[in-house]
Amino acid sequence: MESRRGRAAGPLRTGTTWPWFTAADKMLVAGADPDPLLGPLPASWLHKAAAIRDRSTAFDQEEVMSGVCCTAVPLRGADSAPVAALCVLTDPAHRLERLAEAARQSGCVISVGLRGR
Repeated sequence: MESRRGRAAGPLRTGTTWPWFTAADKMLVAGADPDPLLGPLPASWLHKAAAIRDRSTAFDQEEVMSGVCCTAVPLRGADSAPVAALCVLTDPAHRLERLAEAARQSGCVISVGLRGR
C-alpha cells in the first residue's frame, strides 16, 4: 500500500506480524472463544466485541498504522462460523462505513462460495 508521500505504508512482506487489534483480527477475535490465547484483553473488549458481532464489521481507524484505516467483515464457513476475514484498507480521507458496505456484500458472496465447498 502506498502512502500519500509515495512510500510504502508499512512492512508488507512475508512473515510480518501485526498486533491482534487490526480490523481483520478484531473480527476474528470477536467471533472466537471468549478465552483466546491473546492474554488479557482490555476491559472494554467485551462491549466492543459484541458491537462487532452485531454489525458484522470491525474498524481500525489509524490504530495500527498512521494514515491507514481498515474495515473487515467475516467470511463464514459451512456452519456459518467466521473462518476468515475480508479486510479493506484505505487512507483516512475515505468513509469507512461506505467501504464496509461494499466489503459486506463481497463477504456474503465469498461466504456462499465457502459454504458450497
